[in-house]
Amino acid sequence: MPALELWCAVQTQWRHGGFAGPTGLDYAGVRSSPAFRALGARRERIFADLCVMEFAALAAWADRRSRSGHA
Repeated sequence: MPALELWCAVQTQWRHGGFAGPTGLDYAGVRSSPAFRALGARRERIFADLCVMEFAALAAWADRRSRSGHA
């Protein structure tokens, strides 16, 4: 649950590559967010979970683009 809460809190931290859409999270922005700093000693483990979620989201969006012909 903490990773999902962090995920929701940092949705403004996506980097965008123009027409390609999001290219990944801005890790400096994530790490400086109050939500990340509030995690205390668990923050690195939860950050790793966040990175897994980021990878899955990017893969899903890429799949959606390829299926719609907007690669």
